[in-house]
Formats: sequence, C-alpha cells, structure tokens
Amino acid sequence: MLILTVILPISSGVFNRKKVIKVAMICQHWDFIDESSASRLTTLVHKYRLKQAEERYDVDIEFYEFWDDWNGGDVQDGLLKKLKIDVIIAPGGVGGWYTPWRYRREIKKFVRSGGGFYGICGDSTFGSLGVENLNWRYNRLIGKILGFDELSPMLGLANVYTDASVLKYLIKNPAFFSKM
Repeated sequence: MLILTVILPISSGVFNRKKVIKVAMICQHWDFIDESSASRLTTLVHKYRLKQAEERYDVDIEFYEFWDDWNGGDVQDGLLKKLKIDVIIAPGGVGGWYTPWRYRREIKKFVRSGGGFYGICGDSTFGSLGVENLNWRYNRLIGKILGFDELSPMLGLANVYTDASVLKYLIKNPAFFSKM
C-alpha cells in the first residue's frame, strides 16, 4: 500500500473522485423566448449558479444545452438516456404550451426512470398537471398570441396545477386582445 501512495498520490484524484452530476438545459427552437438574446444571458446565469453549486456541494457538474425543433432534436433523439443525464432544467418560456408528442414522451420516460425535472416560470407549468382557472377566451388568446393552433397537454410530472386566475387581472377583457 505504501508503494501505491507514492506512485498515485492522493491529490491525483484517484482515491477522492467527486460525484459527477449531468445537467441538461432543454430549449426549443419553436419558443421565441428560448431563441432570444435574453435566453442566452439566462444560460450564462444558470452555468454560473451550477459552478457555485459545484464548490458548495463538492461535486462536478457537466452542463449540456439541448435544442429541439418540431421534427426532432436532442431530447427527441434520446440524448437524455444516451448521455445518462441526471436532471433537466426547463428554463422558462412558452414552448411547453405547444410541444411535439415525441418531445413530451421522452421527458416523461426520463422522469419516470428517475431523472429530475426543474421547471422555471412557464416551464414549471409544462411539468404540472395543467392549468386551472383558464377561461376558454384566454386559452384562444394565448394560442393566437403564441401562434399555436391548440395547447398541448402538460406533462403531469408533479401533482400541482398552475393557477391562471391572475390573467383576469392582467388581461382584463380578452375580447379586446383577440382583436389586436
């Protein structure tokens, strides 16, 4: 054993390997917010915070940025499983309100097999059971504003709903907005 410690000193990391956590931020080309320059800034903030977590929790974090479009992409092509991702960050936006079936299916499989899902802002709704108190007129309005024909079912990853009653306060009269 003495010879081993001389040949492979402890500082080489052989005996004290840090746990590696693989984190993928999932972005969508159909989401104008994910495509914005503000989103690029958000990505830098997430990377910075993950670096802080590395130091605080004595782990190594491998960061991946996944992109999907309507007909395929990193999530839909199975990279969550292939790269053995531990947790996905859904950084917010509106893309989760209208998503391809394959995209939703891959995320559900990932979480059901033990992967983590961290949804922020609109993407927290994407991971929920759905939306409560969403007047049908607001539903149509959201579709028109975002350019969606319909809203996709949410993923149902957490036993929570998003309360949309705040829209009544923000929008006031949806008939006015639908004409805009």
